[in-house]
Amino acid sequence: MDDQSVGEILNIRNSGMGKQMIYPMWRHFSAAFGGVMVASIFVAAGWLLVVHEGEKLFGGVFGFVGTFIGLFCLYLMLNSLEVSKQAGSITSVRRLLGIPVSQQQMHQNSLVRLKKKSTMRSQSGGKHTVFYSILGLDRQGNEILLGEGFRGENEARAAMRMISTELGLHVARRRSLSQGAENLTVSAI
Repeated sequence: MDDQSVGEILNIRNSGMGKQMIYPMWRHFSAAFGGVMVASIFVAAGWLLVVHEGEKLFGGVFGFVGTFIGLFCLYLMLNSLEVSKQAGSITSVRRLLGIPVSQQQMHQNSLVRLKKKSTMRSQSGGKHTVFYSILGLDRQGNEILLGEGFRGENEARAAMRMISTELGLHVARRRSLSQGAENLTVSAI
């Protein structure tokens, strides 16, 4: 079940140059759309307070908070991540509206472990959801983002297994750290 849900989050492509794992735009659409709606209410309330009630400070705070929430949610909707493996090198490229905004690179043989990291929490009704990212670490502690947007620990563990397989990494052993972060020790095949 978790392997199937991971497959829905990321698209895997094989090309003559290597392998690509793509986390497309709009993958957080429902959560981000709800956030944009909440942000719109905050901005509208702030505007009404400033324009009709003369409450510049209080209305400004509402408008600022609404704008911040709205921009964050738009970023969630419009960003994508592409992780590729070519000629022994792993590259992670973040795009916003298809335009590259950041890039990380690490040699495949330098990668020693995969780590899951909680990045965001959401609550809907009484249900709490923790979202995880998967990071690759080298011997010096440098990190590269290999995946994101995985709901819950089980999906994150399944993503770690799938990412290591797709990148051609051999999982040597599994261990847990005292902080609760789970790692997979890996080596290049």
